[in-house]
Amino acid sequence: NYPVFVASLYKSGTTTIHSYFKCGGQESVHYKPDTGGPRTGPCLQRRIQNKMYPVFQGCGGDTVDIDTDNAYLNSPKSCFDPSVHGLGAIYESYPNATILLATRNVDKWVDSVDRYRFGKLSFLQDCPDLWPTQQEEIGNRKLNRTDIRNFYLWHTNHVRAFAKAHPSMTYIEVELESEETASVLEELYLY
Repeated sequence: NYPVFVASLYKSGTTTIHSYFKCGGQESVHYKPDTGGPRTGPCLQRRIQNKMYPVFQGCGGDTVDIDTDNAYLNSPKSCFDPSVHGLGAIYESYPNATILLATRNVDKWVDSVDRYRFGKLSFLQDCPDLWPTQQEEIGNRKLNRTDIRNFYLWHTNHVRAFAKAHPSMTYIEVELESEETASVLEELYLY
């Protein structure tokens, strides 16, 4: 069912998934619409925080089939990802949508984040709100590599639990590094 919300974290294949769907003729937005316009992350953050439904309206994702990489990382001011902070709002807006989660080996993910532009790992270490219970668990200290690794594991379980609790939504989980990923997507869903 459309829309498809890619709940994968940055550096978890969001560009690859976007390219895969575009190649197959699907309308997909990645980071910001191909036609220009605002980044989806800040727009979604504002709409979700203000309970403005449907949440993708006016954010570039309301007229497409697939939404990928909708995070807004502006550390330390904001570390927003709708798959962390807004799944409930997405459900309220699109109760029959599809959640697609691409997973990867957690240590490979941490390494990829660390190598990404400008050392994103150090960038994430300054996030005050990477996950909802961070302040209770960590306080105000700078996040370390283990914290960020645990965040990835928490996120994966968070998305799985949400999907299980919302059966009107279609849930697809694929392993990014698997040779079967394209076949699974093709067979289960889109073509």
